[in-house]
Amino acid sequence: EADEASVNVKPINLRLPEDESDYNSRPESNPRDECGICLTELPAMGQQCFYQACCGKMVCIACKHSMSTLGAEQRKSVPCAFCRAPPEADLYERMQRLESRAAKNDSRAHFELAGYYFLGRASRVDVDMGVTHVNAALDLGCAQAQFHYGMFYQNGCWAGTHVPGVRIDLARAADLYTLAAEQGHDHAGMNLQLMLLGGGPGSAAWDPGRAMGMLHRLAEEHHSTYAHHRLGCIYHGLWPPSGPVVEKSAKQAISHYRVTAEMPIESLLNCPACKAKPLGMLCPFDCTSKLGQVSESSYNLACLAAVAGAQDEALEWLAKAVATGFNKPDVAMRDDELASVAFLPAFDALLKKMRGKKRTGPKSRATTSRASGADQ
Repeated sequence: EADEASVNVKPINLRLPEDESDYNSRPESNPRDECGICLTELPAMGQQCFYQACCGKMVCIACKHSMSTLGAEQRKSVPCAFCRAPPEADLYERMQRLESRAAKNDSRAHFELAGYYFLGRASRVDVDMGVTHVNAALDLGCAQAQFHYGMFYQNGCWAGTHVPGVRIDLARAADLYTLAAEQGHDHAGMNLQLMLLGGGPGSAAWDPGRAMGMLHRLAEEHHSTYAHHRLGCIYHGLWPPSGPVVEKSAKQAISHYRVTAEMPIESLLNCPACKAKPLGMLCPFDCTSKLGQVSESSYNLACLAAVAGAQDEALEWLAKAVATGFNKPDVAMRDDELASVAFLPAFDALLKKMRGKKRTGPKSRATTSRASGADQ
């Protein structure tokens, strides 16, 4: 609350210095880019990936689930695939292992310990110790720590749980989101642009120039399909809801939409992590969200093509939107941008396909389109 004491954070040093004497030792486990078992590249978000506190390795959800299944079939605990250490008996033993890893400057260990202390999972709530560990993770450039600490100062929560004694600081939150986004953390980029653009010109955080710069960096340097999709919506005039922040450009919108819409979807539809994950858990590769981006970018491309008089192209993009999950026939029927194709038999056939589809889940959290805008 406003009258609560503010949590102090020391200045952030994002990267390891050239002189490594400032640290006791170099991290045994460098920032993890791939699963230690199947070598699949892991996302910067790090969500739904599993950290082996015994040796500091990361594994994807598919490999972790396979190990758990193997243990259940053999009716015994499966040791770590890397160091052969037995599984932790409880949270206290995991904390001991995390403390050992943290002493070796492992950023992920510091990040997990911060959550344990903020939430009191294995001991009482200790905000000061949580801050100590999250600062260490920030100094080592942990994108997950930057993202979660951004939410910490945006809404006073850690992993969805309120932490007492935190004063909301949107400027600090924006700085932390920026650090994470610069490492390719899509969700940090999403939160940052929502903060900077979503509230409109009257909000304290309103900063269109910074939001556009961040989205362009995500798109160009990290090839973020989310950023391309959002930029397409901005140049299309669909975002932010308060009105255009740049001059509308169909050419720019199409170029960004196409990057997302032409993403290979076979890997998303046949993702091994999606097939292996336990019911209710998210895929670490954000497959559902990315399919939503493909669907809505394809729909928006159909709209722009129809406006330009390219009826065949419009129907092709609309067909791809339907094939990747778009199922809002009422929205498509009343969309003025699709007026030039609305009388065609192929359009009616696509409407029937949409009506035959069942909604399979909530709308993607990271997408914006004429379709989603019409539902708001």
